[in-house]
Amino acid sequence: MQIDMTTQEIWHFIGSFHQITEAAKGRAKYDAFKAEKAQHDNGDLAFQNTPFRAPFKVGEFQPGVRIDATPGEGAAPPVKAAAPYYPIHGPDGQLPPAGPVADIDGTVRIAPGPETFAFSFVLPPPASVALIFGQANVLSDQDIQVQHDFGITFTPFSDFDAPLAALLAKADALDQLGIYDHPADVAAIKVIGHQIAEDMTGITAGEHATVLVGDDVGGVHINGVHADAMPVLKDHLPDVPEPVTVPPGSTWEDQVTAEANAEAAHIAITGGNALTNEVVLTVSWLDAPVMLVQGDCMSISVISQINVLSEYLHADGGVCAAPSEMINAALYAITANPVAEVAAEDVGLFPTSWIITTLHADLIACNWMTQENFVIDHDVLSLTWQGASTFLRLGDNTLVNIADILELGQGYDLIVIGGDMINVSMIRQMNVLLDADWVTTAGGSATVSAGGNLLWNGAQITGSGQDHMMAMDQGYADLAHAVMTGATGAIPLSLTDAAFEGIGTLNVLYITGDYLTLNLIDQTNILGDADQVAALATEATYAGGAEVTVISGSNALVNLATINTVGMNSEIHVAGDTYSDALIYQANFIDEHAVDPYAAQGPVALTSEAVLFLADGMLSSDDAAPAHIADAGLNSGHLDGVNAVLV
Repeated sequence: MQIDMTTQEIWHFIGSFHQITEAAKGRAKYDAFKAEKAQHDNGDLAFQNTPFRAPFKVGEFQPGVRIDATPGEGAAPPVKAAAPYYPIHGPDGQLPPAGPVADIDGTVRIAPGPETFAFSFVLPPPASVALIFGQANVLSDQDIQVQHDFGITFTPFSDFDAPLAALLAKADALDQLGIYDHPADVAAIKVIGHQIAEDMTGITAGEHATVLVGDDVGGVHINGVHADAMPVLKDHLPDVPEPVTVPPGSTWEDQVTAEANAEAAHIAITGGNALTNEVVLTVSWLDAPVMLVQGDCMSISVISQINVLSEYLHADGGVCAAPSEMINAALYAITANPVAEVAAEDVGLFPTSWIITTLHADLIACNWMTQENFVIDHDVLSLTWQGASTFLRLGDNTLVNIADILELGQGYDLIVIGGDMINVSMIRQMNVLLDADWVTTAGGSATVSAGGNLLWNGAQITGSGQDHMMAMDQGYADLAHAVMTGATGAIPLSLTDAAFEGIGTLNVLYITGDYLTLNLIDQTNILGDADQVAALATEATYAGGAEVTVISGSNALVNLATINTVGMNSEIHVAGDTYSDALIYQANFIDEHAVDPYAAQGPVALTSEAVLFLADGMLSSDDAAPAHIADAGLNSGHLDGVNAVLV
């Protein structure tokens, strides 16, 4: 059937009419629904404002609150009750009728006939904690980027192994305490504690080292000199430029626009590495206002900080060699935290009962943490600056080890230790940096930013609660004997000591073995940063107003460690020998007499033939690396042509 123009018009009219009809039907249904809804609309829901009142106020935190199970003045009246009688038929007949329940006085006694049953309170014993872990970053970032050949034979990377090894040997010589192997068992913790105490006696000051002992340790010391406050790290960090960036979600065109609007500059970063170790350890594991030690008691705190730096700089053009900083900052402060004062109504109240829990073993609290960063960042860069701006990042690596630990335990009124008590806190920190730079700009006006490195050791041993050691007198010796033998008779007279005033029922812990505490943090940063840069800026580069900068230093090696112990003032009565000491050892060494690794490379200057060759613009960026660069021994070791690989 052939459809003419008139037929098509009729069909379209019918279709349009059908749509109008359906829309009208829908409108009619919607209007009816809306009208019905209006008839049942009750308006907004009424909100009932319910009154609320909380007349009770939360009091201040009172860590010394004690519950006395013995009724005293103001206590609730004794509870009396009668247990109902239920006949029990057994082989011998019925049991006697149950008698009345006795008064509740801390021990509940139920007397069914002539028998008496007693229920006593039980304290849970403390647990031991042993945390031994290590964190390590190892990075080999050896970059070779050769855009143009300037006729220079670069020094092989392997030639820098010996200077770095010499620095490590010097650091080991300065480290008079050395590195200790982590304990394999409980007995090893005790051995390490005695070994550290023995090594402390042999530490001596020198030309590059300062030693502080005893009362001289207190407060803040920076590079061996007393200071009022710890330095602020961010005020000393090197300033390393960042590339032009745009907010997330921006387009490629936005990035191009941002770079075009930024200040014209050519920047090459071959240094700028940041190595960081940080540990924060907070411990409140076990404490008491009175401790009785049957063996020996030893408490020592040690901070050892070492920085070793070696810098070489061969450069022409405008050299901006900022001075490097080596900072050893240590804080040692243990503040008093006395037990809460006795309430007025409890003055003259002394224990009339005790609860003893016995631990038939040694109790240990060991935290052994090791952090290491080892980086080899040797770079070779040979190019001619082109375009309006350039940003090359051959270094600028960031390596971080971090740990934040909180340990919470228990507290008692009295702790009796059948063996020895050893408490050791030690922080060991070391930074070693080899920064060897060889930069030539063919006499141009480029700026070479060398040096400006930061070697930073920051250590803090802080706490609340001071321990006072003293010889054990006969009264406390009798008290310790009563606890260890499980005496259940009369309370020893020594419980009338002022330290126990205001306590009705004494919470006692008896450790049959040793009580050993060892907190050790060991942090090390090692960086080898040898950079060889041959860069030429043409007249067109400077004509665009761009500044040319090579950043070969500005490395940051940072160690941060804090040991914070939280407790209360304690009287430690010792039957054996006592030993307490603190030490801070700080050393800074700059190697000024080592063999120059660039001695065989010659002066920093491009050959005249190379300069003329570049002036004619006859080198292209596609030229392969010449033989004297490819075969110069640079390929010994792991090379990373992009940036960094973390192992």
